[in-house]
Amino acid sequence: MVEEVHFNEKYKIKVFKLTKNNFNSNTYILSFIHSNQCIIIDPSEWTSTFLIDWLKTHNKIIKYCFITHEHFDHHAGYELLKNVNDFKTLCSLITIEGMANSKKNLSYFYNLDIKSHVINHINETEENYINIVSTPGHSKGSICIFIDDMLFSGDTIIAKEYLTTKLPGGNKLELKKSISLVQKKIIDNKFSSDVLVFPGHGNKFFLKDIKVE
Repeated sequence: MVEEVHFNEKYKIKVFKLTKNNFNSNTYILSFIHSNQCIIIDPSEWTSTFLIDWLKTHNKIIKYCFITHEHFDHHAGYELLKNVNDFKTLCSLITIEGMANSKKNLSYFYNLDIKSHVINHINETEENYINIVSTPGHSKGSICIFIDDMLFSGDTIIAKEYLTTKLPGGNKLELKKSISLVQKKIIDNKFSSDVLVFPGHGNKFFLKDIKVE
């Protein structure tokens, strides 16, 4: 089900989480309380339509869809999402290629044939409060998304298992460099140590609460 997990006071954004697939991958809805617009991060749901039903019930229009990386459990619901309304998609070029290839997005190895074809691709948004960081390591095309002191990390940073480099395309050295870059972004943007991480799997946590060596 869709549950509210956070409210960002500065930008008046309610953050909702949906976890409805065999891999417990998180989809996030960033809903602006003063408009009918929202942002979707990693539409992972492909076995039901909870996300689409929620959007219709709450009369929300998707402005952006962010895909953190190419693995199918983070974009398997993307094709269904195209039917909701026109929106812009932000992800890396590597991710675009991988999403459309069942072997590169790993669905082939689970006897699935999930392919997602990106529409209206952009490299950045016109919103100055959204900061996109390229973070290869878990996969070649991974990105992280900063919005104020919220970090949507995909599978780059996961509590108690941040070195998620076991899958094809993973690289431990690259991931450590990416995490260092994330930390630098925090310093450069003068965020507090209370940066809240919304990972691709599991519950939210404070970045300061995990040990990154």
